[in-house]
Amino acid sequence: MIFCAGGDLVIQANLPEKHSGADKISQFIRAADARIVNLEVPIVDEPCYCSTFSGDPPLSVKPFVIDVMRRYGFQACGCANNHTLDYGPDGLQQTMRHLHDAGFLFAGVGNSLDEASAPATIPTGKGKETTTLLEKHLKGYVAKNTFDYFIHKDLR
Repeated sequence: MIFCAGGDLVIQANLPEKHSGADKISQFIRAADARIVNLEVPIVDEPCYCSTFSGDPPLSVKPFVIDVMRRYGFQACGCANNHTLDYGPDGLQQTMRHLHDAGFLFAGVGNSLDEASAPATIPTGKGKETTTLLEKHLKGYVAKNTFDYFIHKDLR
């Protein structure tokens, strides 16, 4: 099983379909069986108030970031990190809605502690094995910035 885990994805401007180096990066990512990235910021396209929850300047991205993650080969993203609540609960709701509506797997956030701690299971094409991304160490309804990656067998 080969994993590709990317960290701190913050894409402020949409990337062109083709640009220098894009194919090499995408090929590298897609060579892995499970491809996960940390979506460092909320996906916000409707007005909402920003906060200083992270202690840093508030950051956000537009919904095009989901297409970019897909285009490069990522299958899922973790959303629990210091910028998750940069645009408060409204920004978190927008992020979850955009990811859900696009059918993009995510973990680490939710409307409840149960949802925030639920894993995102990525089919790997390796028989009945799947890769599960689980963000743990929960605080409120956002899981803290700790990832556990593990493989499990479906024994049914």
